Amino acid sequence: MDQEFYRRHSMPDMKDESGTASKTLSAAARRSFFRRKQKHKRSASKDGKDLVDAISTDSLPIMEDGVSLAYQRVQKVECSSPRPVLVLGPLVEANKDMLVKEAPGRFCRCLPEVMKASQQAIERGVKDCVFIDFKRRSGHFDVTTVASIKEITEKDCHCLLDIAPHAIERLHSVHIYPIVIFIRYKNAKQIK
Repeated sequence: MDQEFYRRHSMPDMKDESGTASKTLSAAARRSFFRRKQKHKRSASKDGKDLVDAISTDSLPIMEDGVSLAYQRVQKVECSSPRPVLVLGPLVEANKDMLVKEAPGRFCRCLPEVMKASQQAIERGVKDCVFIDFKRRSGHFDVTTVASIKEITEKDCHCLLDIAPHAIERLHSVHIYPIVIFIRYKNAKQIK
């Protein structure tokens, strides 16, 4: 009796109350009918993840009061001389080398000056807008000066800067407005 009941309810063709044959599907068959194939299955938005990865707080300049410069008002400034270029992101040195190699008349590196001075003297120079940025090396400082940037731009070349993103505000304070380029690769295959 149980087997007959099971056979009757599992058959695809069953007669309904009106006596006509109708096809019914078992629960598993109905579920598989609506199930998507694996390749069409949506996952979390990759574009959203890429956007979050692209906007990293490490790469954005932060003002002294702690406000990030991700969004800031800008105004158009006319520049008669070539503007300095700050390249951020992975493989920065290789990209700068490529620019200098392919267009030596248009791009020139701004080499930092080596200074043996005290930390206080360097910081005073930064405060007085003589120095834009500095890096401490063993026993000395590598300093990027306003004079070296202006010297290169007077030669009608774009100056390739090697400064930290937070130094952009110091450049603005001396009326030097750099072109800031953030390079980002989606995966390792894009890097050539």
